[in-house]
This record gives sequence, structure tokens and C-alpha cells, in this order.
Amino acid sequence: MEKFDWYTIRPSKYGGFDVHGFGTYPRSSVLAGQPRKVFLDAFETEEEALRKYPEAVRGGEFTDPQVSLIHLPEDGD
Repeated sequence: MEKFDWYTIRPSKYGGFDVHGFGTYPRSSVLAGQPRKVFLDAFETEEEALRKYPEAVRGGEFTDPQVSLIHLPEDGD
């Protein structure tokens, strides 16, 4: 199983709970060093999610890392 810097559990918009892993893209990626969020699994209950991912914390969109776009050139819009 791939390792991530941290994990979150959050209510799914479809019911149940989703687990996401957070880290950074590897050097071999065009997005190297940028924040990365990966959907890992869905569960019926939060307890089930915590059994498989005990290090996960309750999270939400406010805990997600933000991708910085300030390194991109202006496009005149």
C-alpha cells in the first residue's frame, strides 16, 4: 500500500465515509512537489474506516492543501 503524509476521513456526498491520502507528487511527475490528494476507499461507517486507516483524522475541504498557481505566467486575461 502506498504511504501518504496524512489521511482524512470525511462524510461522502453519496452516503458513508471516504478516506483520502495526502502527500506530494514525486520528482518524476510534471507536478513534482505540488500537493497531492488521492481517494483511497469508501466505507459505510466511520468506525470501519478507522479500523483500516487508524491514523486518519476527520477532515474536510478546509483541511485540504491548496495548490499555488503563482509560479504560472500571466496569460493576459
